[in-house]
Amino acid sequence: MTPGQRILYSLTALDGQVNNGGITQFFWNCPGLVFEASESLESLGDVVLARAYNRALEALAGRQENWLDLRRQSNTDPGKFWEAFKTSYDLLNLDWFDDEYFKSYSQSLVSRLVQYVRSHKSEFIES
Repeated sequence: MTPGQRILYSLTALDGQVNNGGITQFFWNCPGLVFEASESLESLGDVVLARAYNRALEALAGRQENWLDLRRQSNTDPGKFWEAFKTSYDLLNLDWFDDEYFKSYSQSLVSRLVQYVRSHKSEFIES
C-alpha cells in the first residue's frame, strides 16, 4: 500500500470502530493498527486528535499486561470472549475519548481524510 492508502485504511478503521463501539473496541478489534493510526493522525496534521489518541494509547500501554490477559482469555476460550471484551472497557476507562471524539473529532477527521485523498490522488488512482 502507498503511504496514503495506509493513512486512509488505518483512520477509516479507527473512525468506524470508534463510531460503533468506542476507542476500546478499536484497540480490541484492530490491535495491528493501533500504532499506525497514531502515525496517520500525525501525518494528517490533526494535532489535537493525535494528542487525545496518544493519551488513550498511553492508558492501553499502562494496562498492557491486564489487557493482554483478557485477549488471551478470549482467544483460548470462545465462551469467555464477550466477558473479556466487556471487561476491557472497565480496565481502560476511555469514555472521555469517545465523548470528545463524537463531539469534536469525528467530522473533522473525515473532512481531513477527504481533503488528503483529493490532494494526493496519485497515491489512490493509477493512471
